[in-house]
Amino acid sequence: MGSDLDLLLLVAHSPLPPWKRPLELPLEELPVPAEALVYTLEEWKGLPQRSPRLARVLREETRWLLPPP
Repeated sequence: MGSDLDLLLLVAHSPLPPWKRPLELPLEELPVPAEALVYTLEEWKGLPQRSPRLARVLREETRWLLPPP
């Protein structure tokens, strides 16, 4: 079962590993099923080198609510 809404959140810093960060979010309170990716700014800037395909998909398909960094 997938989500209806995929969220991309950028944070300045996080002591948590990337896979644990979404667990802190109350996604179950949203009116639609949602999943989240939470990256630090440093991780986000390095994403094209670490995962070029994911970076390309996010660059092409992300609709920003705030201007991207």
